[in-house]
Amino acid sequence: MEISSKNNEIVDVSYVDDECSEQSWMLRSLSESTVACITGDYAMQNVILQMGLRLLAPGGMQIRQLHRWILKCHACYTITAEIGRIFCPKCGNGGTLRKVAVTVGENGIVLASRRPRITLRGTKFSLPMPQGGRDAITKNLILREDQLPQKYLYPRNKKKVNKEGDNFVTSDDIFKHHTDKRAPLQPPIRKALAVFSGRRNPNDNHYSHPKH
Repeated sequence: MEISSKNNEIVDVSYVDDECSEQSWMLRSLSESTVACITGDYAMQNVILQMGLRLLAPGGMQIRQLHRWILKCHACYTITAEIGRIFCPKCGNGGTLRKVAVTVGENGIVLASRRPRITLRGTKFSLPMPQGGRDAITKNLILREDQLPQKYLYPRNKKKVNKEGDNFVTSDDIFKHHTDKRAPLQPPIRKALAVFSGRRNPNDNHYSHPKH
């Protein structure tokens, strides 16, 4: 691919790396420019190189390959570039999105790597039966995106002045702890995030064993 600048100069920005995999690009030599950015953070190095900037690293600790990541649902095989999503945009399942490396082929086809091995830990026992009542929203598990109320899925941008009896909730209030007894009940989104991220096993014994 070639980019034409304002001075009608043609700059070649295509780079081929035969020795590395298809998910990497050959880094440009620093001799082409006298200006560069220096950082030791590998995440920042990845961003700088994708922006087409020159890169310097202290001690020569510089990445040699560029990686791009997407989310792939292992239930319906849908691919989405929204890394912050919790639920699949197509099937609505929670916990089925896996972070995989992605590359774009010569014909513009997006190629995702193979899905990782699914861990069956925490799936031995059946899910508890849903409970009813006023505080059921704080106890029942969130497994689908449509289980959340409309105000949590599409919150408003501006918040009005709080008044008595106003139950308006913004996106920032979802993760806040309400101490007021009259505060509205909220779904356990933090618990869903912990379960879907795989950082907590819901079937683990939460009682600590005494140390001898």
